[in-house]
Amino acid sequence: MEYKFTIFTVLFLSSPTAVKTAPTVFPLSPCNQDITTSFQVSIGCLVKGYFPQPATVQWNSGAITSGIHNFPPVLLGSDHYTHSSMLTIPVSQWQSESFQCNVHHEATDTRINKIIDRSAIRSPVGPKIQMYHSSCDSRDGVIQLWCQILDFYPKQLDIEWKVGSRSGLLRPYNYPSWQNPGTYTFSTNSVVNITQDDWLEGNVYYCEVTHSASQTKVKGKLKKCEGGSSCPSGDVNVYLVPPRPRALYINRDSKISCVVNNLQNEQGLKITWSREKNGYLNVDVIEIVEEPNGTYTAVSRLNVVAQDWESGETFTCRVEHPSFVSPLTKNIFKTRGNKKAPKVYVFPPHRDELNPGTSVSLLCMINRFSPSAIDIQWLHDYNPVSEDKYVTTPAMKNKHDDSFFAMSKLSISREDWNEGQYTCMVVHEDLPMKFTQRNISKTQVFVVIMENDYSLEKEEELEHLWTILFIFFILFLFSVSYSAIITLFKVSKMVFFYNDTTEEETNIP
Repeated sequence: MEYKFTIFTVLFLSSPTAVKTAPTVFPLSPCNQDITTSFQVSIGCLVKGYFPQPATVQWNSGAITSGIHNFPPVLLGSDHYTHSSMLTIPVSQWQSESFQCNVHHEATDTRINKIIDRSAIRSPVGPKIQMYHSSCDSRDGVIQLWCQILDFYPKQLDIEWKVGSRSGLLRPYNYPSWQNPGTYTFSTNSVVNITQDDWLEGNVYYCEVTHSASQTKVKGKLKKCEGGSSCPSGDVNVYLVPPRPRALYINRDSKISCVVNNLQNEQGLKITWSREKNGYLNVDVIEIVEEPNGTYTAVSRLNVVAQDWESGETFTCRVEHPSFVSPLTKNIFKTRGNKKAPKVYVFPPHRDELNPGTSVSLLCMINRFSPSAIDIQWLHDYNPVSEDKYVTTPAMKNKHDDSFFAMSKLSISREDWNEGQYTCMVVHEDLPMKFTQRNISKTQVFVVIMENDYSLEKEEELEHLWTILFIFFILFLFSVSYSAIITLFKVSKMVFFYNDTTEEETNIP
């Protein structure tokens, strides 16, 4: 290894106005040095911008006296001096010891110490991982998982814990990295606590470490079944999922899904499709997800057009894996049968729900439809509502016929209910346009309530009028009866008086 230094010596007369100035010190590490092929390495310190002279340089506070080359000061502009000091040492000594330059500027009584950074000439080293866990018979119900990360350089790295393929579920404690004795590499630990119940379920836990400097990514794995008998077991399941009605008739991106789950590993998995009419096959890339229990689920999707699916054509999924004795095949086609278009009803929030709570519920009931394949979607002012705001039941069979019914409940805030219009959109193959919509808003509900209240008021007034008429009729009858009785009494009395008078006249001699 050779270094070439060019020395400039420029003489100026010092300005009588120059003031004392302390130096600025820069440590110098040799760049692009291959320590595996060199026996020596040179380091240095640049002492810049001081006045007046001298500014002395020592290495490791004077403990090093050999291998030092001090270059003479150079006066460059503004009456300030600059010079450098170079130290040449064996590579083995550089790897095992620390070095610093010590600068003393007597005129300003300034002392500056700078450590020379070795990282510039060290090759990055990727980490290794070892995984441990505490006793399974934990008294406090907590299992501790340890991820020991060893022998890496430099010390910057990223640690991520996962449960299966899901991240963000655990909160680890990452120890500060420490330097391994006698070497420049580092090590550290990362620890997480989980419940004993989660551990006993056989969930798989991963510690993933990314070391950018060495372009290394390593992963450690822990689960209860290792060394035990509680590994997840069972046969591999293969099943087909038909296209959703909304994808068939509205979005025009319908797919048949072939799902393979409970795989112990993903290596060697092969999924192929075929169709009855030997037409074109448009297959998406296989998606593979690792489940929390350590098994794998694979999904292959075949794109189909509505016309091919409606024709009743048979589609076949064939699954091959090294663990299978023979390939597994599943067929699917559109079944034929009686068709009934659904009846759709939407219901507003109950009045008891409007008073205390901050959220309200809208209900969409879909009844008497067949076949059972149906899609339900909520809209707000004709814009799709996020699916996490509503829940829809599976299609359920009615008791008295072969039709089905389903319910969908949308949860919204009271403020949202006060504004805009909500729509329950239903997609079914027997609808005239393959879909129908029912709208509801607070304004519509208010009008209906007002109409109902008006009808009730009229009904109450009518009942009140009939009551008055009935009382009047009773009083009228009573009055007529009373008059008739009085009249009869008077007439009978007059008749009695007349008879008596007649008898008296007859008896006169």
